[in-house]
Amino acid sequence: MATSNREVPLQRLPVQEARRRALERAVEASGGGDQSVDVTSRSISSTSGGRIPLRLYRPPSAREASLGLTVFLHGGGWVYGNLESHDGMCRDLAAGSGSMVLAVDYRLAPEYPFPCGLDDARDVLEWAMSDGSSLGADGTRVAIAGDSSGGNLAAATCLARRDAGLALPRFQLLLYPSLDLTLSQPSMLAAGGRRFGGSSEIAWTVEQYLAGRTAPDDPLASPLLAADHAGLSPTHVVTTGFDPLVDEGRAYVAALAAAGVPVTHQHYEEQIHGFLSFAGVLPDARDALFDAARVLGQGLDDN
Repeated sequence: MATSNREVPLQRLPVQEARRRALERAVEASGGGDQSVDVTSRSISSTSGGRIPLRLYRPPSAREASLGLTVFLHGGGWVYGNLESHDGMCRDLAAGSGSMVLAVDYRLAPEYPFPCGLDDARDVLEWAMSDGSSLGADGTRVAIAGDSSGGNLAAATCLARRDAGLALPRFQLLLYPSLDLTLSQPSMLAAGGRRFGGSSEIAWTVEQYLAGRTAPDDPLASPLLAADHAGLSPTHVVTTGFDPLVDEGRAYVAALAAAGVPVTHQHYEEQIHGFLSFAGVLPDARDALFDAARVLGQGLDDN
């Protein structure tokens, strides 16, 4: 029996076709998010000389006063994903947190490997913290958030700013983040996610992203492996039980706590990696997404 294209692992398809199929699945599963959220598009200049497309989500109950602003970095293994794939999630995060959400269409591998996506994330956070008031945001109430590989970029951006002596965002929301690209955590090994040579999609996406430009244990690639986690932003981490990344998420929570960083952790034992993207078909996912949004709103208000 022939295998349908929908069943072929994405890493075995041409990149553009794989992105198209990943996008179709993501949009279908998201349910579209809160349609009452106001959405506008814009872009900013990058330090690389190009433009970074952005999408701004403003909650429907927004007061006239300045709102908090969350820079959001989508997941997709640094290879997949864009503004459309996470549109529903960003709508719900804005509605649930009461903050504006600024989604970033950062450059993707393999065309733009490390550190291109990270550089874009750093540029947008710098712009948000210095010029976010142009959006009607309170520049003192800026957060950064991301899911999976987007969580990796968020955590690495905070590390880079701390090490450069720059101001940090008020809060950090990491949804089942990828934090150890050595792929050596027990949950990764148990899932076979470390296998290279195309047999594991996780390993394949890491190969595309790093492309030999840095070692997997570079802290800007693997924020868990930083020598010191002190002084980072207060953080909330979401993990799931059926996820090769679960142990690195747990380890990051422990590392932040040991370094004196305020950190909270929500674990969903019966859920899979990426389940928050299924808010359109899983009622539990929608509830969990709004729980994360509520924590994000509190983090912007309380810290």
